[in-house]
Amino acid sequence: MSDEIMYSLIGIVILIFIILAVLKNGATSQVQTKEEKRKEIINSYKKELREALEPLKNDKQKRMSKKSELLKQFSNELSRNIFFDASEIKEIILKLSQI
Repeated sequence: MSDEIMYSLIGIVILIFIILAVLKNGATSQVQTKEEKRKEIINSYKKELREALEPLKNDKQKRMSKKSELLKQFSNELSRNIFFDASEIKEIILKLSQI
């Protein structure tokens, strides 16, 4: 057998192993349900709101201003999100405003 054929066979075998490894690793990703994604979005807003308001806990005026700004931003983002309708957005913003 010539060297060229031998190298070609080795290359093909290595390529097959690489393809199998990539396919095996790509198949293990988990798809989130709609409800899980909704909860993740809401929890991220809660976390962001808490983190932004924590340094302002002693200044009530700045805290209210920052909270209002963030709630407007969240409402705007949620209105463009396919997972939420208008009534749900109002409910979420109301819950976030109580933080």
